[in-house]
Amino acid sequence: MGSVIFVPSITLFFLVVLWTTAGAQIILTAENSTPPAGYTDSVYFGLTGGLTAPTGGAAQVWDYSNVALDFPRVVEITDERDSPIFTEAYSGTPGVLRFVGFDADAVFYDAADEDGFYAIGRLIAETSFPLTTITGNPDDTFKYLADTSVYEGRVNELTFPMTYQDTYEGARLERSRLSLSVAAFGLTNAPVETRRYYAESHSVIGYGQVIIPLEDQSPSPPIDVLLVQIDRSSIDSFFVAGMVAPPELTAPFGVSQGMMATDQVFVFLTPGLEAPVVRMNVTAGTVDDFIYRPRAANLISSTRELSTAHLRISPNPVPRGGTLRVQLDQEFTAGSMRLLNQQGQMISVPAVNNQGKECTVEIPAQLPAGIYYLQAIDANGRLIPAQRIVVQ
Repeated sequence: MGSVIFVPSITLFFLVVLWTTAGAQIILTAENSTPPAGYTDSVYFGLTGGLTAPTGGAAQVWDYSNVALDFPRVVEITDERDSPIFTEAYSGTPGVLRFVGFDADAVFYDAADEDGFYAIGRLIAETSFPLTTITGNPDDTFKYLADTSVYEGRVNELTFPMTYQDTYEGARLERSRLSLSVAAFGLTNAPVETRRYYAESHSVIGYGQVIIPLEDQSPSPPIDVLLVQIDRSSIDSFFVAGMVAPPELTAPFGVSQGMMATDQVFVFLTPGLEAPVVRMNVTAGTVDDFIYRPRAANLISSTRELSTAHLRISPNPVPRGGTLRVQLDQEFTAGSMRLLNQQGQMISVPAVNNQGKECTVEIPAQLPAGIYYLQAIDANGRLIPAQRIVVQ
């Protein structure tokens, strides 16, 4: 079975750090690592030529500042806490399900609890393809059926608590419903089910600092991170009309019963960012994807602790020159705010009128319409997780 591709693959984390000295280890806990349920993610894909898998260890420096930009992408992560489809869902990520080159639009759902952050299932849109290039018959078809698939088992994208040298494992079974019409086999809209047994092991193999390209391709400042190695394996099986698919049918698609695949993923995690600073997919020693987030250099400070407070803002959207009302779940006297663009660049330090747990923020009249983030800093210098706002 072909690989499942997440666009972006994405794992969403808010982290808190316990720093004792420069470059100290990061500790993730359930109380302070819950990601935002919905937000806009800006990711950059880098060219992978010459890249190799990172080496772990304590107090390392990983320099990727010379990686050239391939293309950027913006993805809307949706808040699914009230989802009527997946009642345990926390957030949803749009993506693609791929089988031997056939792509279907999908939404991948995640959940969060005191033990970790993990994938729970996917929603697939019905999509049909002709099989002319495979069977030679233009009337033969391959179809993804519109389906809500709940995973059996659990693989944590992040487990709580976690720090350097920690390890954990997980496994799940994923099912997909398809339809196949192949005249040579007497199949007309025959029901097909694919089953993938999927397993992962996670190891926190290093900590230190990573350097990435900024939007203008200049090097970022060093960013404090944990390095996590994820070893993945899968076993695929295929069934037609409730029976094991014969080799004569699977072979033209380039698959076989019990087909196994393995790869590795390396992620660099940092405080204050809801997704990895860098994500690298490695197959047979070759780096397939290099995904990074330049805004990590602006949204976090390697020496600043994060606050556990949360912001609630209104109205949203807000007009240029308008007033944004901000409510906090703790006192905010003597705190400050800053406006960031989608790339994490600070563009304004707006005036703030404090009133205990509430304050108002004046949006600059000259600010271009678009999507921004409001980042708060409390009186003790701790960062409060940013909130997405739309300026009209």
